[in-house]
Amino acid sequence: MSNLARFENDGIELVIDTQTGEAFATQSGYARMSGLTVRGVGKRLEKLMNSGTVKTDEIDTGYGFKAVNLIPADLVYDWLFEDNKDLARVMGKTGATVYMHQLAGYKISSSAIAPATPALLQTYVEALKALVQAEEEKEQLALENSMQAAQIDELEEDVDHLSELVDELFDYSSIVRIAKLNNVNEKIYSWRKLKAASKIKAVEVKQAPCQRFGVKNLYHADAWKLAYPDAKLPANSALAAL
Repeated sequence: MSNLARFENDGIELVIDTQTGEAFATQSGYARMSGLTVRGVGKRLEKLMNSGTVKTDEIDTGYGFKAVNLIPADLVYDWLFEDNKDLARVMGKTGATVYMHQLAGYKISSSAIAPATPALLQTYVEALKALVQAEEEKEQLALENSMQAAQIDELEEDVDHLSELVDELFDYSSIVRIAKLNNVNEKIYSWRKLKAASKIKAVEVKQAPCQRFGVKNLYHADAWKLAYPDAKLPANSALAAL
């Protein structure tokens, strides 16, 4: 008997391995999540079929078995950064696998996964004990969250500082930084256009830590000059002196 269980939420087809807890999106499921066409997702998958990253298996649809391409949760998360950033942010906060389990109505447990619906309490005493335990766990979680929040704030300051240092040392700037500097929406600047300009100028696209996305791309001043000649650049940039 297969350990693969199929779920569907708002048209998103998901597959959960009930033994290992692994989560996957099918080809049509990812198309729904990303806004791409099923055919478009298929073309992307063709390049990965021999890499072992994506696998094909049969799942029970309720009407019979069908072969599907299974895209693992971590790859779904990576792809969404390009295809659907809003959903990628949601998954980044909860974890790609946990997010898919929640959509499917499951939660992670020590034995892979188990239905999220709790067992019905049998007695009044059990209910009181459960209430006390829940309150204690709530207080402990609040304390941990408070400590973590302070640590996160400190780390975010470090990340921002490191990002600025990268810009200064290598004459590179991110879309976020240039948008903030020019007081415009980030969507004004296209990463595709900057990537093309970088290729023309034969300059590397670098990366740096980012508290919002984990990693952000940095583009050289020459690429910015070619792609957006009217954009204001940081004072440390060589372009600002031109």
